[in-house]
Amino acid sequence: MQPTTQTDSLRKKIREWLEVIADNQSVDAHRRYLAADVAGAEQLLLSALELVPGSKNIGQKLGRMYFDSGDQQRGLAYLEELGMVSRARPLSRPPDIDGDLDDPVWQEVEPLSEFYQCIFLLASRPAECRAEAYIGYVGQTLYFAVKGYESDTAGLVAEATDRDSDGIYRDDCVEIYFYINRDAQSFYQFIINSLGTIADDDDGTGGEGRSWSTQVEAATTVADTFWSVEVAIAVGGLKGASFAPGDIWGFNIARVRIGNASEFAQWVPTYGYSHRPDRFGYLLFE
Repeated sequence: MQPTTQTDSLRKKIREWLEVIADNQSVDAHRRYLAADVAGAEQLLLSALELVPGSKNIGQKLGRMYFDSGDQQRGLAYLEELGMVSRARPLSRPPDIDGDLDDPVWQEVEPLSEFYQCIFLLASRPAECRAEAYIGYVGQTLYFAVKGYESDTAGLVAEATDRDSDGIYRDDCVEIYFYINRDAQSFYQFIINSLGTIADDDDGTGGEGRSWSTQVEAATTVADTFWSVEVAIAVGGLKGASFAPGDIWGFNIARVRIGNASEFAQWVPTYGYSHRPDRFGYLLFE
């Protein structure tokens, strides 16, 4: 091992150790928050951030505390600085759902391009392979597009061909999560592999799980060095949900790599377990 590599490894270990100490301090802050001592909780979280400047873990807890304690705009602004607020913009027209992201309508959207590994560490680590995610809406239909880059797509794993296949998560795929009722416990999940196969799940929202299905359309394109997917979700199918400008949903999106590498890359890190709506980011409808 080269000296530089040894130094980098040591720095990562020290950072993770400090993140654990800061996280323990955040637990005490949460106790104070539950006891209505918001000022005391804030001070503990700010102190924790001094240990680990720029920590996404502690920063998210502070931003969510502002948001949940009544200072919603301050919380959103803080979380947006951390890259944890995505804006769903109205599109000039619906994109053609064909998997081709060259459709000019996607140029109206600023893509999400920073993704982090879903691993059991509190120090967030950037994903190794690049991805871009786009979000927009027309009427009450949400549109998503994701482009995931590979050195070679010949190695993609794509076996699930049936709707709601139990094995789809073992394929190279994209996963979309959101919750609507702000309870940060229940959520909807959509999985689409590189064949365009769809699985949807109301994990906790209605007790139906994978047996639940709604109106979703998806299509993919596989090129030599990337694959892309476009998804249309009719929001009315989410137990009669709807949205309006200014609404805020919990949200996360992930790109899962299986064939060429074992990597679960998320827009907002959830630290080893993806089904953690309390750690999702926010989707703000403009």
